[in-house]
Amino acid sequence: NNTEMNIAIITWNNFCNFGTFLQAYALQKYLSNIGVNAVIIDDYHFSVRKTLIDNIIHYVRFLLKLLFFRKKYENQRIDDKSAKKYQYFKKQYLNIDADALPLEKLNYRYDLFVCGSDQIWNPGVFNKYEAHKFYFATFATKPKIAYAPSVGRSEIPKEIEHLYKEMISDFSKLSTRELGVSNVLEKISGKQIDTVLDPTLLLERDEWYKLVKQSDDSSNTLLLYLLTYNIAYYNEAVEYAKQNGLNLIVIKPCGINMPVDETVSAGPIEFLQLISTSKFIMTDSFHAVIFSIIYQKQFVAFKRFKKNNKENQNIRLDNLLNIVNLADRFIDEESLGSIETLPMLDYSQIDSSLSDYINHSKEYLNKAIKLVENE
Repeated sequence: NNTEMNIAIITWNNFCNFGTFLQAYALQKYLSNIGVNAVIIDDYHFSVRKTLIDNIIHYVRFLLKLLFFRKKYENQRIDDKSAKKYQYFKKQYLNIDADALPLEKLNYRYDLFVCGSDQIWNPGVFNKYEAHKFYFATFATKPKIAYAPSVGRSEIPKEIEHLYKEMISDFSKLSTRELGVSNVLEKISGKQIDTVLDPTLLLERDEWYKLVKQSDDSSNTLLLYLLTYNIAYYNEAVEYAKQNGLNLIVIKPCGINMPVDETVSAGPIEFLQLISTSKFIMTDSFHAVIFSIIYQKQFVAFKRFKKNNKENQNIRLDNLLNIVNLADRFIDEESLGSIETLPMLDYSQIDSSLSDYINHSKEYLNKAIKLVENE
């Protein structure tokens, strides 16, 4: 019986990004399903905090857009609508502890810190607001475990390897979301590091259906969601929709200017709703691919980064699509022609490829918590 144990989840929960909010929701929900009390610590001070100057600049920009850059103003308006939907989701579905500072006092409130998923261990955390102190829970005197954090790329810059070694030295159990990253960190630290799935895959399909209104009509929508606007991918979606008699809907990610008229605002729920009711999904987003799989949709994943790009984050999708034997669905600008010839997806196959990984991931988390309880 775990009821007395209070767990603090440390993860991103402020960026207006579907994956960010839904992975936080999934980890919290899974932990509460197995009977532990899990609370997400607000990371506002380490991710998006705004000073008065920031707010003034934002307002001035907004006015300039309104007066001179109509298209950019439209983009901003859609973002503001989306932001409200994110806030609603946060209030409704996430259990957040906003009283995070000073960090040391969290030790009195919680028995275990779970450094959760998303790119919370991206090298970028070492320069902004000293965020690494938060995301690696360096303040914790209580036990710490890592569940599927990502570094966001395939390697760790040599000059900060020593920081990673130091940061993970006192974790009771360690895992990351990508096999390549687990291997690199094992080499750096000499510690055993497991590889587990993104927390969104820990919840049963039914749980994700509870968040959307189910519609009987199989809709005629082609959904396009690009985290990086790419004209070749956009044109491909327009063309494919036309050839196959589908209506194109484009979800606009927050903060990205999209020069297209089909864009809609969306929060996490609207995002799930659109994926769950679309006929075909085209995306360069890791989490949009996961939810296409969860809702058993036909999809293709676009390569968002060029191979030689230092910030290349394709590793996440590479990893996932290899697990489910769908590497042929990972498309770059040169291979757009192959989309028409892709076979229909067989979800009984995909589910069985994933099930061992899901069981392994659950087992890792359950055991890690048990280990801490018994210490």
